[in-house]
Amino acid sequence: DLTTQLLTFAQGGDPVKSAVTIEQTVRQTASFNLSGSNVKLIIEHPEELWRVNADKGQISQVIANLVINSRQAMFDGGTLRIKIENTAMSEKDYAALELDKYVKISIIDEGVGISEKHLDKIFDPYFTTKQDGSGLGLAIVHSIILKHNGYIYVNSEPGKGTSFVIYLPVADSIPN
Repeated sequence: DLTTQLLTFAQGGDPVKSAVTIEQTVRQTASFNLSGSNVKLIIEHPEELWRVNADKGQISQVIANLVINSRQAMFDGGTLRIKIENTAMSEKDYAALELDKYVKISIIDEGVGISEKHLDKIFDPYFTTKQDGSGLGLAIVHSIILKHNGYIYVNSEPGKGTSFVIYLPVADSIPN
């Protein structure tokens, strides 16, 4: 896995995109990465969830990295909430987003949180606050999301938890 992550990061690892039902990918990846832990998983999504234009393997890697970080931040257990929703944007909502239809994935934990002084560095390669971390996990997450023409941001407060919010463009086959 580490070799694949390094190659993805170093070589650019361009995604091979197709129309993906993201809920299945998120559920399978999150459940697998939380199995045997003391973290409860709650996934919320509407019945009619748009498909995204994505590389299923790379998005699975994004979810795995974020879920593993959340699990490690909740060493005493807790709840990991993943909310998936359709969202229509306008220019005034988020200037960084170029399209108008996205699937929004919010990954919200009850962990230790990230200090404000580290928030602006967490997507930098090789930056880590962990003793045994490589500092590549979130850098790879950021790179993959950007290569999908998506957007990711983080909110965190020490002692209160962290939320990562991802926007992925919908597949072209979605009716208007």
